Amino acid sequence: MKTIDYMKVIDIVSKLFGASKNAELTAHHEKEVDIFDITTTCADERELSYRILLQQYKMAIIIEKKYFQSVKFHKWLSRFEYEMEQTFYKNIKIDTTEEAINYTINITA
Repeated sequence: MKTIDYMKVIDIVSKLFGASKNAELTAHHEKEVDIFDITTTCADERELSYRILLQQYKMAIIIEKKYFQSVKFHKWLSRFEYEMEQTFYKNIKIDTTEEAINYTINITA
């Protein structure tokens, strides 16, 4: 997704979880996908880890459900969409899938 900066997305996720913006980032490439594993520390000292998959025109954020125990996912998601649109000054299309232990947030701009 050339028009959306993944570093700004990391900042938005950190902001919404009250986490440090100083995130550890591990990147690698598989076939046509760039994979970023992000780890940061929340205000309550718990560790937040998630993954971003970046393709040419799509981005997916994979976050474990355990991080949404104190926050309602759908409320968090609406705040995330708002922050994305305010940051990038464009409509952002978000689609989510729920799996056994993860939420996957698919983003297209």
